[in-house]
Amino acid sequence: QEEIHSFTVAKARQGINDAYIRLCEMHPWQHLLKRFTLQTEAEYDTGTIAILENTSSVVLTGGAWVVSWGTAPSTRRMEISGRDEPYDVTVFGSTTTATLADTYIGADLAAGSYNLFRDTYPLPTDCGYTELMALYDPTNRAGDDGRLWFFPQPRFVRELMADPLSTGIPECFTFMQMTTEQPPRPTMRLYPAPAEVFAYHGWYFHRPALLSADGDYPNWPAKFDDMIWRQACIDHYESEMHYSARFLDKHKTVFAGLFRRMKQEMDGQTAMDKEIEGTR
Repeated sequence: QEEIHSFTVAKARQGINDAYIRLCEMHPWQHLLKRFTLQTEAEYDTGTIAILENTSSVVLTGGAWVVSWGTAPSTRRMEISGRDEPYDVTVFGSTTTATLADTYIGADLAAGSYNLFRDTYPLPTDCGYTELMALYDPTNRAGDDGRLWFFPQPRFVRELMADPLSTGIPECFTFMQMTTEQPPRPTMRLYPAPAEVFAYHGWYFHRPALLSADGDYPNWPAKFDDMIWRQACIDHYESEMHYSARFLDKHKTVFAGLFRRMKQEMDGQTAMDKEIEGTR
């Protein structure tokens, strides 16, 4: 008979939750697929700016910025006349003042032109899996049949370096750093940076809620719910304190069979492709 260990309720619940979240992140499962709408923001270049060399404070004349543009997880960048690199803007102190993340290294400007744009946007708050996602332009302005290209960061950076100040109709995107919220969520960066307000349809894999009460039921197909406690057992018997090769082999064999069946029946990539095809 299998060895039984004494657990507190809190420890048992933690083990099940850990296994549950790990399973949700193992594969882009169909039942975790959700749709959202991403609305981009237009670039802004009204008025002129004044800034001194080796400072980071910018003063606007003849225009009006929005203070909330600096609220995290918002990300905005500024093109300054005479410079080939964009400057990240960290704070909008008022409608006419802003602070750059890095000091300005160009010549003093008293009434210089500029362009303020946003190319980075957070994914929905419950987004928890970003190895696979799709972004689709329903008006088919760019991309392959409406779908924007996803590039891993190295390739995206190569595209970006060709013209880091480019704005227009986005053609590709990549995943960037996590936000500082709790729990954090990924951000995506578009290239070229949007020049206008565009609306995109997106699909992502959401982070399920933890199980906290006896009546909570996992967001997991009932026919495969044995995978959760099997994974919890695998985690338990892989620990140094309770290691058991015999019990590990048994649970891993059963788990592997369930995992193969579920991948065939609940693959999110297939479901996402069908979803996008249905919108065309």
